[in-house]
Amino acid sequence: MSGPDSNLEWDGPSQKHLEMVYESDHEAIAVSRLPGVLRNNLHIRRLTITLARAVQRLEDDVFGVYEGTTLGMAQGVSLDRWGALVGEPRGSLVSDADYRPVIEARILANNCDGTVDALMRVMEAALQPVICIEYFDLFPAGFQIQASREQWMSEERRSRVRAILEDATCAGRLALWVEAISGGFGPPSSCVGNTFTGPLARVI
Repeated sequence: MSGPDSNLEWDGPSQKHLEMVYESDHEAIAVSRLPGVLRNNLHIRRLTITLARAVQRLEDDVFGVYEGTTLGMAQGVSLDRWGALVGEPRGSLVSDADYRPVIEARILANNCDGTVDALMRVMEAALQPVICIEYFDLFPAGFQIQASREQWMSEERRSRVRAILEDATCAGRLALWVEAISGGFGPPSSCVGNTFTGPLARVI
């Protein structure tokens, strides 16, 4: 590709690109968009309502499938199917909010090439929602990746995340995975860019 934007890269569809907006009332919208003269015509109005109801049934069906098959929208049993597919069963993770990040992290870990960027993506997915994430070299052959959150993960989720991060790390490297709470002694200084502060942290 050439031209002024030739240096731009695209890593594939993001969650923003994949969003689907559900419309729950096609009938009212269709009728409101009729010109005033046609809106008052009984036959035109009935035909419009009939067509709009058919569209509504189609959208209801499609959105139901969408909710059940995309990871971001899947819940309950549908989420369990995702976990089974990628080799990460639910186990003791009762909450979908805890289970979904574990599945996302497992998908990334299964395809991780061991680079810093890839490992940070695994860490960020596993600990979401994350305030910020930092990388530190631990010489001679180690590293630390620290993610700041609003609150601690549950112990069940923490143990699952630890296993995923270990699987993603190349053999022979010392890896220190740290979960930090910004409300401890403040967020990491690089996150706020002013005075030195330090988070309350623990190794995952």
